[in-house]
Amino acid sequence: MLRKYGIGLMAFIIAAVASAFTAPEKSHITGTHVFEFNPALPYTVQNVSTSSNWDYIGEISSKPLCSGMNKACRVAVDDDYVDNPSDPQELSGVTISAALSGAGKAVVTGITDPSDNGFSNQP
Repeated sequence: MLRKYGIGLMAFIIAAVASAFTAPEKSHITGTHVFEFNPALPYTVQNVSTSSNWDYIGEISSKPLCSGMNKACRVAVDDDYVDNPSDPQELSGVTISAALSGAGKAVVTGITDPSDNGFSNQP
């Protein structure tokens, strides 16, 4: 019986031990200023990666992040990454990484200081 179930049992034990030492994904970010990718522009990697192509739309309390994976949507950043924290108009000092999605449009894949800042894509 041990031979029959030994490998499966060993795989289960290894998976359980590995998951016990894996850090959970952080679900709370401190970034509050929300910027949205300008939808009038083509969803290319270069356009999505250019911080000047993102428009300030409000605070995260009224403008939440999107959910999807086909094209870029919004980023939320903290005070360190905007031109003026009391009246933000532009992103400042932030790097946005992008790649093409399966739908052929660029999606955000990373952002400076992801422990505080966040990003989302849309359907």
